Amino acid sequence: MVFGKIKPVATIVAQFAAGVEVECIQHEGKMYMPVIGGDFDTTDSGKKSEDDAPKKPAPKPSKEEPADEKTYTEDELMGMDVKELTKILKNDFNVNPDDFDGKNTNKKLRKLILDAQENGGDSSDEEDEDEKPAPKKGKSKPAKEEEEPADEDGGDELIDNIADVLEDFDGGKKNKKKAAAAIIALAENEDDVDADAVNEALTEFEDDEAANIDDVAESIAKLLTSKKSKTSAKSKKKPAEPEGEDVEIDDLEKGDLVAVYWDDEETKGWFNGKVSSIKKGIVKVKYDDGSEDELDPEVHTKIRRLEK
Repeated sequence: MVFGKIKPVATIVAQFAAGVEVECIQHEGKMYMPVIGGDFDTTDSGKKSEDDAPKKPAPKPSKEEPADEKTYTEDELMGMDVKELTKILKNDFNVNPDDFDGKNTNKKLRKLILDAQENGGDSSDEEDEDEKPAPKKGKSKPAKEEEEPADEDGGDELIDNIADVLEDFDGGKKNKKKAAAAIIALAENEDDVDADAVNEALTEFEDDEAANIDDVAESIAKLLTSKKSKTSAKSKKKPAEPEGEDVEIDDLEKGDLVAVYWDDEETKGWFNGKVSSIKKGIVKVKYDDGSEDELDPEVHTKIRRLEK
């Protein structure tokens, strides 16, 4: 309510017909009746009533509802590349994959994402280094003083190349068949490589969640060079010509003790062994030095059955 004064421009006589309702205001014992004309001045007693203007209710602070966090499935993560997975770890979960051992493969990164989702986000700042889960597989980096020199030139390079293939296999970039072919192609002579042994090593690597890529790569590297080393061992140790009955390959039976004459450019001489298997016409002999080879009439020109 506003109080003020008016200055009439003409004599005003307020008349109200009897029986007619007239709007008026009663305040502090005074009755205020409506009049017409004149300027309304509030300079002298310009009091403004607090009840004059309606108060606007203060706006309620809006509550920001947290956005729904994206939940990733393992199948969805398997279809992403390494860069995208790394970005998700850093931006969504505040996890740096470089803090964990091993190369940043798809398998390692998606496991970190799934673990972060399950644990409710980043906990790396609260964990000690010893409590951080190490990835199941990855290249180990031994201290320099623990490193052993390669047995031959290019040995370290061969192991590294095999490890790269294993990482592609572990990350789903290569299936077992392609991984085996890529590994065998690294050998100096692919024909000398035991493909079954390579496939068996890949199967063991796939099944062993705790397998270390460097260790497996080193063992596979030995498979790629084992033929050469075994042949070399034979050339150093040549037993005297044995006594026994000369036989053909087709006459041999599993378990026969034999002496085989090797006649090739690198190896010449007799070597004793035992027929270890006969499958589909292929005869294998396990020699006394621990090596095992198929009998080849062009190389193994003489075979003698020894007395048991």
